[in-house]
Amino acid sequence: MWSRTDLVELANHKLRALVRHCHARMPAIRELMQKHGLSPDDIRTVDDLPVSLDDQGLLAGRVPAGILDPHLSRRDRFVHRTGGSTGEPMFFYLSRRARATDRAGFYRHLRWVGSERGERMFSVWGDLVVASASAGWHAP
Repeated sequence: MWSRTDLVELANHKLRALVRHCHARMPAIRELMQKHGLSPDDIRTVDDLPVSLDDQGLLAGRVPAGILDPHLSRRDRFVHRTGGSTGEPMFFYLSRRARATDRAGFYRHLRWVGSERGERMFSVWGDLVVASASAGWHAP
């Protein structure tokens, strides 16, 4: 069993890797960090982040192009969106790998609660959201 200290250390390690990745590949994140005079090495823990992680206004007008990894081919990305519960839905891309990881986690969760893939279920949390051109947003 991991101690709290071990879990915090792992979370901070993963945060630092994520910050370096985003800085290297996502123009909006790089510009935000420059605006705050930060380099990836300045972010050691979540307390070092210059903004709140749940601030959707942070990337207003920059999604999806400002956060799109230019190394991600058109064939390897899927359009998704948030549910819009805080006002406007936000559209973003997931890679095939991220989509597979998301689905795997969802199906593992189903197994943990005694359900199986394909069974009918009632969800109190929310509904599956499918982004499409009819939603008013088009992939670049």
